[in-house]
Amino acid sequence: MAAPQGRRDEARLVDRVASTLRHRILAGELPVGAKLPSEAELTADLGVSRPVVREAVARLRAAGVVETHQGRGSYVLDPGEPARPDRFDVRTTADLRHLMELRVALEQEAAALAARRRTPAQQAAVGAALDAFVRAVDDPARLVEADFAFHLAVAEAGGNPLLVGLLHDVGPRAILLHRTQLGERDSAGDPEHRALLVHEHRSVADAVARGDVDAARAAMAVHLRRSLAALADDSGV
Repeated sequence: MAAPQGRRDEARLVDRVASTLRHRILAGELPVGAKLPSEAELTADLGVSRPVVREAVARLRAAGVVETHQGRGSYVLDPGEPARPDRFDVRTTADLRHLMELRVALEQEAAALAARRRTPAQQAAVGAALDAFVRAVDDPARLVEADFAFHLAVAEAGGNPLLVGLLHDVGPRAILLHRTQLGERDSAGDPEHRALLVHEHRSVADAVARGDVDAARAAMAVHLRRSLAALADDSGV
């Protein structure tokens, strides 16, 4: 039996809204990390009902294009990231805190190893990644990838392929999901927070360049533990 005309029309509207939002994401109008407009805003903008908007966003969520957080809205994930099974399946705020705790343990030792073992070429790569991060800190569309690239450069300078592999498994998506959970005081849109991010990353890079193992470990721990604390505070834990 054919679907009633009304349901076919609604399905076409859902297709159109999902396609429109996907186009805006791919065109950079809604960059990675950006929050989608509210249901009310999309309803008024696109001339459709709330159920249509809700279903279109659900399709994007199922496709891995956006991530929805209760009470916060939907945020853009990286549509160009190749699909692969997640070794670390982050579904809840508790999952994300656990992943951040893993990053603290993993990356402070990676920074210490980088300070001890880095070659001149690896040190240059860390410096280049820092420069790229500083240039991207005012651009939400580039910030997550630049942030991850810096942390990966540090891990690679440590010379332990297992640590590098684990960080690859964590991936930039974890950084993006972390940012969507933070409150306004820790948002990359806040100038003071952006300055602090640059300072923390530079402290890690400087310690690696000096070959100061203890300082590199401590600088990375300070950076990641502050992020973990902000995440816990904002979630009411």
